[in-house]
Amino acid sequence: MPANSSKIIDAKQFWELYFHNKFLRLERHPDKYIGEVFDKTSSSGKGLFDNNRIFVEVNMDDLRVYDYETDGRFTQLIKRPVKADDAVQAIINQSYPYRDAAPFGKERMSELFLQMYPSELKIDSLEILEGTTFALANEYNQDLSQPLAGHAWLLGEFRQRSSTKALLNIIHYAPFVSSAQYHLPFTPIDVAFSALWKINDKFALWDLLKLLPSTDDSGKRKIIPLFERLLSTNVLLSLTQHDDNYYETKFWENYLLPMKDFSERDWDSYDANSLFWELRYLSAIRLPLNKTDILNKLISDEVSIVSDIARKRLAT
Repeated sequence: MPANSSKIIDAKQFWELYFHNKFLRLERHPDKYIGEVFDKTSSSGKGLFDNNRIFVEVNMDDLRVYDYETDGRFTQLIKRPVKADDAVQAIINQSYPYRDAAPFGKERMSELFLQMYPSELKIDSLEILEGTTFALANEYNQDLSQPLAGHAWLLGEFRQRSSTKALLNIIHYAPFVSSAQYHLPFTPIDVAFSALWKINDKFALWDLLKLLPSTDDSGKRKIIPLFERLLSTNVLLSLTQHDDNYYETKFWENYLLPMKDFSERDWDSYDANSLFWELRYLSAIRLPLNKTDILNKLISDEVSIVSDIARKRLAT
C-alpha cells in the first residue's frame, strides 16, 4: 500500500472510520495502520458517483494515548452483565448498556423479554437462552420473529462459543438456503450473523462454507463478510484487496485449509494477531495462562481495553 502518499489522521478519525466500516483496505503494522477509504472531501464534480479514494495512516503511538476509558464503544464491552438472568433483567428495566444496537429500541426489547421471562422466572444459565432460541426458530411463526431476533442478539452479547449452534440453526432457515423447510425473515438472520461476529467461533466458518456453493448472491453478501472479519490478521481480507476471488468458495476453502486441524486454543492464539481489536480482546480473555508469550504481546496492544485484560490475567 503506497504509504508515501497517505494522509495522516488522528486516533479519533481512525476509530470513526473503523466503527463505520469505511476501510476498503487496511493494514496493521508495528508502528501504524495504513488504510484506503473513499475521499469524502473530493471535488471532482461527479457528485453521488464520485469514488475517488485516498490512503490514510495513523501512528500507533497516537492510538496508545487515545482516551478509551471515556469512549463507550470500548468500555461498554466490559460493562455488560455476565450472568444470563442479570442481562435479561437489565433489558427489562431498560438499564442494559447497549454498545451494539439491538434489533429494536429499548422499550420494545423490554416488552419482548418481559413477555418471555416474567419476574418470577429465574434464568439460571445461558443454556436456557440458547434452548429458547432453538425452539423459537424450530417452531417459528410470524409472531415469533421479534422474540427470535431479540434472543439471537442477546446470545451474541455473551460471546460464548456454546451459542454458535443456536445461531447457525437460525441461518439454516435463511431465504438463501434452498433446502430449508421454511424461511425466516431477514431480521433474525441479520442479527444471527452479527452475533456470530461477536462470538467469534471459527468453527462456524466450516458450516457456513458448506452453504456457499448453493447460495445465491444475497447469501454470499452475508456469509463472506463474516469470513473477512473473523480471519483478517495484519491485512483486511476485503473485496478491494482480493477482487474477483472474494466471492469464490474455493478462495475461502484454500484460505481455511491450513487451519483445518486447529483447536479452540489454536484459534485463540491466531486472534492475538487479529486486525480487529474486539477479537484481540477475546484472545486475551480466552488464552490459557501458560500462553505467557502471547499474553505479554497483548500487554503492548494499542487498545488499552485489550492490554489491561492481558495484564490482569498475567497478574493472577
